[in-house]
Amino acid sequence: MLTCREVMHPTTTPLYADEPVGTALDFIMERHMGLVPVVDRQERFVGVVSGERLMRALLPRHLTMVRGLDRMGYLRESREELRERLDELAQRPLADVMEPRAEVVYPDTPLIEAHTILAGTQFVVPVVDRDNGRLLGAISFFTILALLRDEPSWNERLDSEHATERGA
Repeated sequence: MLTCREVMHPTTTPLYADEPVGTALDFIMERHMGLVPVVDRQERFVGVVSGERLMRALLPRHLTMVRGLDRMGYLRESREELRERLDELAQRPLADVMEPRAEVVYPDTPLIEAHTILAGTQFVVPVVDRDNGRLLGAISFFTILALLRDEPSWNERLDSEHATERGA
């Protein structure tokens, strides 16, 4: 039986809940990741930040109020207005925009449970230590596919490229 421990990719660059959103934006752009685990300073998993949550946070405040999205046809905005909101968002703590209710698995969890979560609506499944809640890694469609095809995962390829760039 495959377990999550055998498939997970260790998470080596966590995002911290108290860091500014701008740090997460840089990480997401560099890694081309749409859903990233977030930890506290004790490395305990506390949630995920997603492209969807970030896009929602970029909306004008009045659109996120009750029925605001139903009445947005009048709105026209410039690149400068959108960039101004992005600059403001980048200064906020990541905890303000992360989703704290993501499903998690444990290293000894059968892989089929993570697979089931991935087949639903979550694109990354954090793997946490059952005893202390520390983030150990993550499982995604790509980590499972890489395992089945005996290929390095996307993150392993990026890590390898970064090591080559640094001359390691």
